[in-house]
Amino acid sequence: MAVNFKGGCHPDAKKNATYKKPIDEMKSAAELVFPMLMHKGSPCGPIVEVGQRVLVGQKIAESTAEDSAPIHSSVSGTVKAIEPRINIDGEKILSVVIENDFADEETEPAADYDRFRTLSAKELASLVREAGIVGLGGSARPLSQKILAAEGRVDTLIINGAECEPYVTADNRMMVEYSEELYDGAMLIAKALEIRDITLAIESDKSHAIAEMHRVFAKKTGIKLCVVHTKYPQGAERQVIKSVTRREVPPDGTPYDIGVITVNVSTAVAVSRAVREGKPLTTRIITVSGSAVANPKNLIVKLGTPIGDLIEACGGFLEHPERVIAGGPMMGKTQYSLDAPVVKGTNAVLAFCRGEDKTEPEGVCIHCGKCVGVCPMQLMPVYIYRAYKADKLSECVKLNVSDCTECGCCAYICPARISLVSAFRAVKKKIEDVKKEEKVDEA
Repeated sequence: MAVNFKGGCHPDAKKNATYKKPIDEMKSAAELVFPMLMHKGSPCGPIVEVGQRVLVGQKIAESTAEDSAPIHSSVSGTVKAIEPRINIDGEKILSVVIENDFADEETEPAADYDRFRTLSAKELASLVREAGIVGLGGSARPLSQKILAAEGRVDTLIINGAECEPYVTADNRMMVEYSEELYDGAMLIAKALEIRDITLAIESDKSHAIAEMHRVFAKKTGIKLCVVHTKYPQGAERQVIKSVTRREVPPDGTPYDIGVITVNVSTAVAVSRAVREGKPLTTRIITVSGSAVANPKNLIVKLGTPIGDLIEACGGFLEHPERVIAGGPMMGKTQYSLDAPVVKGTNAVLAFCRGEDKTEPEGVCIHCGKCVGVCPMQLMPVYIYRAYKADKLSECVKLNVSDCTECGCCAYICPARISLVSAFRAVKKKIEDVKKEEKVDEA
């Protein structure tokens, strides 16, 4: 029987368009754009110059900050410009622009050690940092940070294959087609952290991935398979931990406080490639789908590729889309330009026809409590919203608004169509601003 967590909702999965489609490798774009912030944390700085030729896998940007991850070129070519360009957040940030020469000339593998020996946690953290690996399930947090934070504190590793956002099937296909590398990456992480309890969590609707994992695990040992209930946001870190271990991450706490580290399936595959082949992170699997896409696909995409090129690789638009989203429909970001490039955390590009957007004018809260019932963090959205409208920040803090993961369940279920997530995001920003001001005053 599939295991579960309290709260959540059941949006229509809409995965049929790409669920069974094998991963295709799309052609390289003529021009690729690499924003200096392709992860969650501190931005990188360029280490190349305009006019310089670069190779596939060559490091083009880095930072000494612990919460950063270097950026590598996904193509060979010439640095055309270093200038502000639009990114998927709708902002212009400093970017390295590379003109592709289509030679695909690669650098030599970075590592020179025995790739089949067991690595320590610090060695693995150093290697994955140099490879630019971040969480590919959406967090985009540098993996090196997670490994170092978990060292000596965890007894359980969860490989997260609970891909719960509607439309998105990239991780599902990764489990079906790259199962051996997934297993290897998981074992490398577990051995480095001296973990014996390893579980792969897959939602119950992913029958092909479940069958493939059973096939792999029948030949190998060390990893258990846990089928979790199909529900949104089952793939969120705290929810998958609750479903698999029945442990709860405390408020303001971390998974390491309860002995757990979670790693996305695509991240585990990236670890295997970095260790065994010395390959940095330069590509990722992306689902391109939605009613406005002519031929939805799962694609291997080079980082830095404009999202408009992904649409073209899928036959273009059936009609002019009303909305294009980078990411899933629940937590993804609406795009205002198809020039925005694919970054490390981009797992989907979705485009929708006119009339499919169900956005309606906001109504008045009727205090029905549905938002309370679906909140996976067991918060009280109705009361947080009331405090927000009254501009009572201290009350919002008492109601633990900082624990909101912005999953969108409350807004999805709200009969008044109130933009609750936007409100809570604004509240959290105000609280952060107040904290910064207080620190300045103290100094």
